[in-house]
Amino acid sequence: MKVVKHLPAPAPPPTYDLLGLTQVEAEVLKAVLDRVGGDPRGPRGHVDAIAEALSDAGVGISNLAVEKDNDEIYFK
Repeated sequence: MKVVKHLPAPAPPPTYDLLGLTQVEAEVLKAVLDRVGGDPRGPRGHVDAIAEALSDAGVGISNLAVEKDNDEIYFK
Protein backbone atom coordinates (compact mmCIF):
# COMPACT_ATOMS: atom_id res chain seq x y z
CA MET A 1 0.00 0.00 0.00
CA LYS A 2 1.37 3.43 -0.98
CA VAL A 3 0.80 6.41 1.32
CA VAL A 4 0.31 9.73 -0.41
CA LYS A 5 0.97 12.87 1.59
CA HIS A 6 -0.96 15.94 0.48
CA LEU A 7 0.70 19.29 1.00
CA PRO A 8 -1.33 22.46 1.53
CA ALA A 9 -1.68 24.73 -1.46
CA PRO A 10 0.78 27.62 -1.51
CA ALA A 11 -0.52 30.98 -0.35
CA PRO A 12 -1.48 33.36 -3.15
CA PRO A 13 0.94 36.23 -3.74
CA PRO A 14 0.04 39.51 -2.03
CA THR A 15 -1.70 42.15 -4.06
CA TYR A 16 -0.60 45.76 -4.08
CA ASP A 17 -2.40 48.98 -4.82
CA LEU A 18 -0.35 51.93 -5.96
CA LEU A 19 -0.88 55.37 -4.51
CA GLY A 20 0.39 58.31 -6.52
CA LEU A 21 1.59 61.32 -4.55
CA THR A 22 3.33 64.50 -5.54
CA GLN A 23 6.64 65.21 -3.82
CA VAL A 24 5.00 67.80 -1.56
CA GLU A 25 2.13 65.43 -0.68
CA ALA A 26 4.63 62.69 0.17
CA GLU A 27 6.64 65.10 2.35
CA VAL A 28 3.51 66.21 4.22
CA LEU A 29 2.49 62.59 4.77
CA LYS A 30 5.99 61.74 6.03
CA ALA A 31 5.93 64.71 8.45
CA VAL A 32 2.58 63.58 9.86
CA LEU A 33 3.58 59.92 10.10
CA ASP A 34 6.78 60.84 11.94
CA ARG A 35 4.66 62.31 14.74
CA VAL A 36 2.35 59.31 15.29
CA GLY A 37 2.79 57.67 18.68
CA GLY A 38 1.72 54.39 20.16
CA ASP A 39 2.89 50.84 20.52
CA PRO A 40 4.76 49.68 17.38
CA ARG A 41 3.30 46.19 17.90
CA GLY A 42 -0.16 47.63 17.26
CA PRO A 43 -1.55 49.69 14.39
CA ARG A 44 1.38 52.11 14.66
CA GLY A 45 3.51 49.35 13.17
CA HIS A 46 1.72 49.98 9.86
CA VAL A 47 2.44 53.69 10.21
CA ASP A 48 6.13 52.93 10.77
CA ALA A 49 6.20 50.69 7.68
CA ILE A 50 4.67 53.43 5.51
CA ALA A 51 7.08 56.04 6.88
CA GLU A 52 10.02 53.72 6.24
CA ALA A 53 8.88 53.08 2.67
CA LEU A 54 8.67 56.83 2.09
CA SER A 55 12.18 57.27 3.50
CA ASP A 56 13.47 54.43 1.33
CA ALA A 57 11.99 56.25 -1.68
CA GLY A 58 13.98 59.35 -0.73
CA VAL A 59 11.14 61.34 0.80
CA GLY A 60 12.11 63.71 3.57
CA ILE A 61 10.63 66.86 5.00
CA SER A 62 13.57 69.14 4.27
CA ASN A 63 11.65 71.10 1.63
CA LEU A 64 8.72 71.86 3.93
CA ALA A 65 8.50 74.80 6.27
CA VAL A 66 7.57 72.87 9.40
CA GLU A 67 7.67 73.78 13.06
CA LYS A 68 7.49 70.80 15.39
CA ASP A 69 5.93 71.42 18.77
CA ASN A 70 5.48 68.77 21.46
CA ASP A 71 2.30 67.28 20.01
CA GLU A 72 1.66 69.38 16.92
CA ILE A 73 3.12 70.17 13.51
CA TYR A 74 2.73 73.66 12.11
CA PHE A 75 3.00 74.01 8.36
CA LYS A 76 3.98 77.55 7.37
